[in-house]
Amino acid sequence: MYYNKVGEQAHVRDLERHKAALAAEVGHLKQVTLQHATCISQLKCELGRLTHEHEGLKHTQNVYKSRATTIIDEKDHHISGLEDEVHSWEKLLADAEQHLRNQQQQSVFFIYTHTHSAI
Repeated sequence: MYYNKVGEQAHVRDLERHKAALAAEVGHLKQVTLQHATCISQLKCELGRLTHEHEGLKHTQNVYKSRATTIIDEKDHHISGLEDEVHSWEKLLADAEQHLRNQQQQSVFFIYTHTHSAI
């Protein structure tokens, strides 16, 4: 009976040591969990900030893209108008050159006919 009592006491001490070790492990795991929860919370805040900043940058990019598209469209329209104007001036110049050549031919013909008919 003495042996059983001594054995039981040894077993109780082993269980108490094991319980203390488990309690220490639980305490350590709680600290690790708290550190991880704090880190996750900070990362969520950072993600929210970066998401907000990203949305702002996308909006700014869309505004500048729209402005650039408008400016390019206006420039293309202006260039098209200038090309039409250049084409009109080139046609007027070609018509004027043709008219001048016709007048020169008429003058040459007039001079030729008047100088040869007088002979």
